Amino acid sequence: MEENKLLNHPTKPKLSKGLWVKELVPKPLAHFSYLEFDIKYIYIKGKRKNALLITVIDVYSRWVLGQHIAWQVNKGDVGQII
Repeated sequence: MEENKLLNHPTKPKLSKGLWVKELVPKPLAHFSYLEFDIKYIYIKGKRKNALLITVIDVYSRWVLGQHIAWQVNKGDVGQII
């Protein structure tokens, strides 16, 4: 089978260094067609605990559509930002 090239060897597409990141980023065609959500921990020294900051960004224009900071976050909070 090897001599007749009947074996199927799976191959991975070769990507040069650093270019694989570009393939992960979506390519929106218009404003508000793709949104990204980012959650960060912010340490509050006076309370000695972390708060959560949610940011919603339009990928096409890179506009920040809204932010929300709270001790706890659930799915209802994300809907209120937009």
